Amino acid sequence: MKAEEPSSDLARLRALFAAERSANFPEFTDVYCVDAADDVLERFARARRGDPEAALAFLREDYEWRKAEDAAALRSKPPADVLGQDPSVLAEYYRRRCVGLDSAGRLTFYQAYACCVVKKLKTVVPLENVVKYHAWEQERATAMLDALRSRNRGDGTMAVILDVAGMTIGRHINKDFIWLVKAIAAHDQSHYPERMGVTFIINAPGAARGVRGRGDGVSRATAQAFLGSFGARSGRSSIRRRATRSASSRREPTGGR
Repeated sequence: MKAEEPSSDLARLRALFAAERSANFPEFTDVYCVDAADDVLERFARARRGDPEAALAFLREDYEWRKAEDAAALRSKPPADVLGQDPSVLAEYYRRRCVGLDSAGRLTFYQAYACCVVKKLKTVVPLENVVKYHAWEQERATAMLDALRSRNRGDGTMAVILDVAGMTIGRHINKDFIWLVKAIAAHDQSHYPERMGVTFIINAPGAARGVRGRGDGVSRATAQAFLGSFGARSGRSSIRRRATRSASSRREPTGGR
């Protein structure tokens, strides 16, 4: 790929967008909570690299979704209103925390999966509502990403550390778990393109070594489905798998995209 192609894609998308902005994107800055359209256009241009027409179609679909769902309002909406109940009910099964910035200035999230026993979680909260709650998390995260970028911190993407220590087939992996992981990944891919800068999978020796036999309890097929689901979050997402004895025994890598 030539070095000038990304900027060319953006320029072509910018022209296409300008031609129909008043007709099809009249509330663009409010819907996306931005001052400059390029902050959004460059992400969609990268997501459909080499095809500005496809990028515009993707943007159009997302714009309509954001308007219909009033996605921007999620940034100030109480979590209980999104989940339909007190979010403390999620604490036992769904743990995702912002842990600061990595060395590249990306907002970094840590998520532990040992507690995510979905067959129990769904008896407490409908899984569809968990996906809605994740959308609330993502909208608030993107607000922080944009604020950081406006201060020349980071590139508008996030880093995610997925800790799969303690996961086993019998306790964790079933059709409900796979559905939830894929539903969340599909949502992010459809509505937050190019937001995932890098993903680290930690404490997964079986996955990192190719999973010969059952390893730590996660089969080859299960590991591929699980890791592949997170890979779907962004076409440019970099997934790095680390086999570790203890997440706290070493410094987490913070490499670039």
